[in-house]
Amino acid sequence: MRDKLRSERLDRISTFKEAAEIAHSLDIKDPIAYKLKKISDSAMTNSQILTGISCNAPELYTRGYEAIEAAITSLSNRTVDDPFIPELRGLQEKLKLLDHNRKVEQLKSRENDDPFIKSLRDKENKLARLASINIDPATVKTARLDQAAFPPDKRIKPKRKLIVVLGLMLGLMLGVFAAFFVNFLENQRKEAVTP
Repeated sequence: MRDKLRSERLDRISTFKEAAEIAHSLDIKDPIAYKLKKISDSAMTNSQILTGISCNAPELYTRGYEAIEAAITSLSNRTVDDPFIPELRGLQEKLKLLDHNRKVEQLKSRENDDPFIKSLRDKENKLARLASINIDPATVKTARLDQAAFPPDKRIKPKRKLIVVLGLMLGLMLGVFAAFFVNFLENQRKEAVTP
């Protein structure tokens, strides 16, 4: 379709070039229909002139060489013909759908998915390594006795002497702090009362 439209565009360019040469040779700068409309507006014979022209398809050169050259420039500068092919977008959608269906069919026809699982080879290697380890249940012992268990001679926890000493020291410190705090509050109250 693209090749066909490109060929048609090149044919139109050739046709327009020929029409432009004819318009130049006849010195038709503006479209004849535009000139006739001006004449008909001034002469008030609009229906007679336009009826005579509209019966036959006008030749390209009647458009005037300026309009034809603008059309040639536009057609020559066109790089993509896709917007001028009405069926193209529908065909592209169908092509995408066919491509998608082809991928789905390839996935369904797959017999083995192993090559597409990323970490499968690592797991197979680990499994083979574990399978290669031979353990004889007769030689396996769950525990080994280093020495016989015996009860301790003295208690390890709680350390009662340490707890009593720490309690006395903390109590003494808190008592001194409380005495200073009470003394501070009384001094503040006395200063507040004295003017």
